[in-house]
Amino acid sequence: PWWRIKAALHPKQLAAITDPDSRKVWPKGRRAGGSFGLAAWLLEEYHLWPGHTSLFVALTKEHAKSILWPTLIEMDDKYGLGLDMNGLDLVVTCPNNYKIILRAAKDKVQIEKLRGIAGGLRRAAADETGSLAAYDKQFRYMLTSVVIPQFMDTHHLGGGQLVLCGSPGLDPRGFFFEKCSGVDHMGKSVAKWSTHRWT
Repeated sequence: PWWRIKAALHPKQLAAITDPDSRKVWPKGRRAGGSFGLAAWLLEEYHLWPGHTSLFVALTKEHAKSILWPTLIEMDDKYGLGLDMNGLDLVVTCPNNYKIILRAAKDKVQIEKLRGIAGGLRRAAADETGSLAAYDKQFRYMLTSVVIPQFMDTHHLGGGQLVLCGSPGLDPRGFFFEKCSGVDHMGKSVAKWSTHRWT
């Protein structure tokens, strides 16, 4: 069913999803189709990844569920994906045992539980990352010390991609701002990630 999802993407969403860069940011406006784009990206060619796991994070688990869960249910109904939706553990399982797990970036206990995922992570996505500026130190720790090291087990298979998505925050600082703009809050140049915008 992936080809049916792919056909429903608008050109900018498709460009963002198929961009081969391993580190991407998707700054977007409200109601710009970001949740559909992220769900599609996490499901891209999932049939080639039996038994592997991808991660979706937001500020809290409730926030993560409110963003992605309705979209995944809608996609399952529309495209016949055969998803098993475990709303208690926030785990979505495809028929080939490919999983998408939803977690919180604000909760340090939840962050530490992300260690040791069997087989490592195929992909990871974070949404509404502009709102994480207030927890920037913890967010950086999660990405650099917990999430990215777990890509080591999937790099050789073509895994290891990370997307940060969100609307720009009111305060021009934080990891998401830096990767979108290429500068930190002091104006110092930092590495900018591949950027895709749509409204």
